[in-house]
Amino acid sequence: MFVESNKQDQQWLAQILIERYGEKIISDALFKEIDKNESGVFLIDGVRTKVNVEEIKKRGGLIVFITASEKTRWERMKKRKERADDDVSFEKFQEIDNAPIEREIDGIQAVADFTVDNEGDLENTQKQLAVIFEAITKEKVKL
Repeated sequence: MFVESNKQDQQWLAQILIERYGEKIISDALFKEIDKNESGVFLIDGVRTKVNVEEIKKRGGLIVFITASEKTRWERMKKRKERADDDVSFEKFQEIDNAPIEREIDGIQAVADFTVDNEGDLENTQKQLAVIFEAITKEKVKL
């Protein structure tokens, strides 16, 4: 879009799309692209609403919920500096993190197929993901 991306703008855009086109707009758009492919494994990052989770599960998808404390997520965000607003105070981070589009995230963990504790180091997270990937691929082979 030729503008610097920040989380608040992304939240605003998602909220506007949902208000205009309904709660399924994001999952519908994703699956429109996915359906163009004949096969494969697709990773959808940033699922934030129960409606999108329901759509993913309806199609046989699995939800892997990755969790870390607010403080850890804030510290990592500041180091990454991927978006224009990544260098904010912890208080501002909390404000952004509590925007309307973010409010369903905690409820998604309850319906997730797998949960990864991302509080530790990268190696620990990778080990957890490897176990999940192995479980998923074994299950798919049985089908």
